[in-house]
Amino acid sequence: MLSISRSISNSGQYNFDNKIKVDDIRKKNTFTLKYKDAKLPLYIQVYPYRNGSKVTYEIEIPYEVDSQRGISMPKEDIDSIKTQIEKIAND
Repeated sequence: MLSISRSISNSGQYNFDNKIKVDDIRKKNTFTLKYKDAKLPLYIQVYPYRNGSKVTYEIEIPYEVDSQRGISMPKEDIDSIKTQIEKIAND
C-alpha cells in the first residue's frame, strides 16, 4: 500500500484581514477515487491560503515494487489518479 499525504497550492485570492471572500474554495470531505477495479477512499481538504488555495489529501494506493520490474503502477495510472484529484479539488 502506498500512503500519500500531500499539499498543493493554487493561485487565487486571499484577504489578509482573515475574511473569507465569496469566491474562495473551501471543502473537506472523503471521496471515492476509481483505480482499476478498486474504489479507494480519498480524503481531501481545500482552504484559502496566502494568495490562493491550499489542497491537502491522503489516499492509500496498492502497488508492488520489484527489483527486476520496478514499480507495478504505470505512469498512465499515476497521471490518471493525479487528474482525478485535481478535478475534485477544483470542482
